[in-house]
Order: sequence, then structure tokens, then C-alpha cells
Amino acid sequence: MRGSLTLKVLAFVLIPLAIQCALLASLAKLQSEAEAELKRSMHARDISDAINKITRDAYDTIATYGGLSSVSELSTDDPIFKDLFERLKRDYDELKALATDDPAILAAATKSEMEAKSALNSLIELKRSFDLKGESDRAYQKVLWKRIRASLKQVVREELAYVGEEQKHLAEKSPQIQAELRLKAQNLLIFTGAFDVFLALVLASIFVRNIVGKLNRMTDNAYMLASNLPLNPVLQGTDEISRLDQTFHKMAAELKAASKRETATFANARDIILSLEESGRVMAINPACERILRMRQQDMVGRFLVDLVVPNDLSKALDYLQMIRSAPHVPDLEVQMRDGDSNMVHVLWSGQWSQEENSFFLVIHDISDRKQAEELKREVISMITHDLRTPLSTINSILDLFNQGHHAKFEAKGLDLLKVAARNAQRMMVLINDLLDIEKISAGSMQLELEPLSIEKFFADCRDATWSFAEETGVQLVFLPMPLTVMADHQQLERVLSNIVSNAIKFSEKGCKVTVEARQQDGFVEISVKDEGPGIQPEMLETIFDKFQQAPNTSAKVKGGSGLGLAISKSIVELHGGKIWVRSEIGRGSTFTFSVPSAVDWLPSDD
Repeated sequence: MRGSLTLKVLAFVLIPLAIQCALLASLAKLQSEAEAELKRSMHARDISDAINKITRDAYDTIATYGGLSSVSELSTDDPIFKDLFERLKRDYDELKALATDDPAILAAATKSEMEAKSALNSLIELKRSFDLKGESDRAYQKVLWKRIRASLKQVVREELAYVGEEQKHLAEKSPQIQAELRLKAQNLLIFTGAFDVFLALVLASIFVRNIVGKLNRMTDNAYMLASNLPLNPVLQGTDEISRLDQTFHKMAAELKAASKRETATFANARDIILSLEESGRVMAINPACERILRMRQQDMVGRFLVDLVVPNDLSKALDYLQMIRSAPHVPDLEVQMRDGDSNMVHVLWSGQWSQEENSFFLVIHDISDRKQAEELKREVISMITHDLRTPLSTINSILDLFNQGHHAKFEAKGLDLLKVAARNAQRMMVLINDLLDIEKISAGSMQLELEPLSIEKFFADCRDATWSFAEETGVQLVFLPMPLTVMADHQQLERVLSNIVSNAIKFSEKGCKVTVEARQQDGFVEISVKDEGPGIQPEMLETIFDKFQQAPNTSAKVKGGSGLGLAISKSIVELHGGKIWVRSEIGRGSTFTFSVPSAVDWLPSDD
């Protein structure tokens, strides 16, 4: 009983099955012996019958030709003589066929047959003597007659008669032997059946007691675990139930450890974690409320949470609690609450409703620092807009005047330095504009002026804006316009394409080609820019559209770039409802593709 449950079940099934198999084998053996005995009986009876036929036919011959007078009247062509002759021959053939496997009977049959043949031959010779000499050769005829009678007597020899009696005795004894075999089979069947039933009951009792006892113990363990009581000792053994109990104990230990970790996490979490009754009263809350809301745990329990929400956000808070009861996924809610000192606290609510427990579960995250950072960010953007952009615009204007020769004259070296200053000032202005645009997009304040835009006109405008840069760098610029129309903001979309084309030119070597093309695809127009540059590293493909991301080891640092162009392009494309992506292979260039809605679905039909 120390083996596995599978082994126990197999033993419970296989032991009675083995006994049944042994019983069947024994019954089959007894049946085989009975059949063999029946065959021996029938064989013995057949041999006895064959010997009796020989004896009968021999006596019939003696009776038919019992005197010289009957011999004198014998004719070898007589049907009676021929019949006797054939009968004896058949009798001996039958006996020898039956005695094939018994040498003693076969030898006796052979000798008897030889005597029968000798008698018949002598009988034929006697007939021939009568036919030739009549009764003149009486002495010789008597000798032949005596020989015939002696041979006929030898036909049924004592040993052949003994064999016949013995075979007859075997045939008569066979029913008794078969009855004994049937009795043995019956006794064996009764005994084995009774033993099999007894053994099955014993095995079932042991098996059930062992299994049920262990299952009851596991049931107790489950109840004790649910009641937070100590478990029964671990079951020892290698069977499945013992291993299950051992696993159950490990699971219980892990659950207790997890409960301790959960309790520690709940107690030490920086966010407020709480549960609310259906009415909105606080049932349980962690100590983080003392740090965020300046209130003790015991003061929070039993209080309505919405009482701490500022009046302006009260309706939002109530609507949020109602929404999370009916929808599985509800966006987090930003509200303002007042702490125990009546100070304003910006928090983020993340909630879930439990139908089983009929209660709310909320996590309240303090976002006051984030709000302060956003306010600081707005101040910085405002400073950039008013305190930095305006002076830069003035500096750019002055540098342009100097470059045009107004108000001052410079030597060749001074003009070069003037161009560098103008270029750097322009780069600063581009960076400021990009930052402002990123902020507008993030704040959702960038508005698009959508209108039908011809791809051919769109490509022509982009060519006019980028051809001089391509000519300066020695890059061939190829536009493949298509008669397509998109619904887009012309200025913003041109900014996206110009930015991508400029990047392709920037990262292409002299003599390379940049190809721009468009195609219709599932209600969108996909615009692709393919270059023959060095390609983008695989690890950069996922982040190339993030802010301040540039491909490493390129000429970007030499030719400039803020790292915001692709991020802005991605945001503008997504504002149009499209997507942007890149495919690249090191050493074989890159292909940037973006999609914008086709104007076909926007424009009214001819009908």
C-alpha cells in the first residue's frame, strides 16, 4: 500500500483478474482432457468395432465354406466369395488406419491379415485341385482343408481379441472419466469463485479504507485552512493522494506567506487601498491615509468617502462609483479631496466593483507632485514662448539684416561666423517650435483643418521645399505621384512628409536616391519614403518615433536634429486617424510609411 494510487488500482484489478485467468486456464485444461478422453473413447470403440467386424467376417467364411462339399461348389467368380474377400480387405484397411499411432495393434492386425490372406489363397488352391483332379487327390485336398481351417482360426488371434476387449473396456470406462473431469471443473469453478469474491472484498476493504481515510484527512485540511487552523500532519507516501496532500501543505504555506506579504504590502503601500460598502462607507483602509489625507485609520472606517471630495468634484466621484458598478473597465478618475487639515490634495481613483462581496475596492494615488510638475511645465512652456521665443526671433531678424549687408559690413571670416550664428539661432527656434507643438499635441489643443488634398499637388509642394537640400547633398529626389486624394490638414501633413524626406536626404550618401510614392489601401492612402542610407539598428525600430530618439553612429550630430521630428510626425499622423511605421535593413536603407484617410469615403457621391 506504499505504492502509487495507479499501482494500487492496478493491483486491485489485476489480482482478481489473474485468478480468473488461472481459473480459465485450468478449465481449459480440464476441457482439453475431457475432449481428449472423448476422442480416445471413440477411437477405442472404433478399433473394437473393426476387430469385431474382422471376427464376424472370419466366422462367416468358416460358416460358408465349412466342408469339402461346400468348397467343391466354390467359384472364385461367385459374388458371395468376392464380397467376403472385399469385406475382409476393407476390415483390415480400416483397422490398420485406426492403429497407425499404436504399433502393437498395428502388428497384430498385420499378422491377422497375413493369416486371412493365407487362408483365402489356400481356399483358392483347394478349389483348383477339385477342378483339375476331382476327388482323386483326396489326401492333398484334406491337407489343404486342414491348413485353411487352421489359418481361419489364426485370423482372430488371442492378442487381437485381447486388443479388442481392451479397447472395448476403454470405451466403456470413458464416460466415468469424463464425469470425473466435469466434477473437477465444477469444484474448481466453485472454489475459485468463492476465493475470488473473498479476495475482492478484502482488497476493496483495504483499498477503500486507505483511500477514503486519506481523502477525509484532506477534507479536514481544507476546512482547517479555510478556518485558519493548524493542518493535520503531512501524509507520508508516494501515491497520488499523499503527493496531493504534500502539495496542499506547500500551497497552504505559500498562501500564508502570500497573506503575510499582502498584509505587509497593504500596510506599507504608499497609495491608499480601501474597500467601501455599497452605500459608500469605508469598511477597511490601509495606513497610507495618515500620510496622504492626514487622518487615522480608525477615523476613516465608517465614514463616507465622498464627504472628503471637494464640492466641485462630488458629482464626478458619485458618477464614477456608479459607472464601475456597471462596466468592467472604467478610466481612472482625477478628483480633489481635502485632508484632515483642510488642505487640497489631488488624487487619482482606480476602482473595481465586486458583485460577490457587494462592495467597492479603490486605490487612491496621490498625484499632487505630478500636478505641481505639470504646473511647472506650463510655466516653463510659457517662459519659452514669451521670454525665449521673442528674443530669438529678434536675434534671427538682426542676423538676417547683417547677412543682407545692412547696418554693418563684415570680412569673409566674419560672414562665416555670422552664418553659423544664424544657423544655430534657427535650430534653437525649430527646437522651441517643436517643443511647443509636442505640448499642444499632448494637451489635445492642436486642431486640424481637414480638407480634400491632392497627392500630386502635395508631392509637388514637398519637392519645392526639399529639392535645394537634396541638390546641396548630392542626393537624387524622386516623387512618384498618383491621382489620389486624402482628407488631411495640408500644412501639418506637409510638415510630416517634409520632415521624413529631409531625414532620408540627411542620412543618404552622395549619389543615393530617395523615392516618394503613394498607394490606395483599405480606405487609406499609404505614403512611403524609401532611402538608400545605412539603415536603422533593429533595436531602434521600436523607439525611433519616441521623443529625443536618434539613430546612433550617424551624421545626425553633424547635420543637426532635435530628436523631436519623428515624434511630432507620429502624433500628427495619429491625429489624422492613421499610422506610421518603418522597415529597415542594415546597409540597404529604410522605408518610412504613414497612412492618412482617403477622401473617397469623405466626399459625397455623385448620387
